[in-house]
Amino acid sequence: MLNVEDWAEIRRLRRSESLPISEIARVLGISWNTVKSALASDGPPRYQRVAIGSVVDEAEPRIRELLAAYPRMPATVIAERIDWAYSIRTLCARVRELRPVYLPPDPASRTTYVAGEIAVPRVLVWDGAGAIGLWRGTPARTHRGMGAGGPNCRCTRSAGRALPGRRSWCVGPWTSSGRRGPGQRW
Repeated sequence: MLNVEDWAEIRRLRRSESLPISEIARVLGISWNTVKSALASDGPPRYQRVAIGSVVDEAEPRIRELLAAYPRMPATVIAERIDWAYSIRTLCARVRELRPVYLPPDPASRTTYVAGEIAVPRVLVWDGAGAIGLWRGTPARTHRGMGAGGPNCRCTRSAGRALPGRRSWCVGPWTSSGRRGPGQRW
């Protein structure tokens, strides 16, 4: 089978160097039919294995029926109920794929996060258009709002004042020094 590097080289030799198909075949040591098919294809070659069924496919409707009635039923019990005669690992893998569909939602995990966005913003600021979260380490700009003080955030001395009872919070115009901390995303 032709690999991606050879496919790219065939196309480069034909388009950039304007070599004939027979010359490309001779240089790369491949058949000219392979060169013609590589030039005619729209994308690089990919190996696609023909999907064949699994022994679990014929039992899946019954598994779904049991999981709909009892979503936490162990795979071993499901195997007993459907008279499973094959490997338990094959059945366990399919049950592991199907079970989340039938489990009720966990009330403690209603929020979903994208990787890198779990951190809480240091401040909530208003810049005219509405409230935006300003992350620690954002390039220096002056904003009006309320925020948590930290090593990278500070109130301007002229107009900022500390909130009563909160040493690390300030209200008023403030700036961020723009220093970045490790692992922060913005």
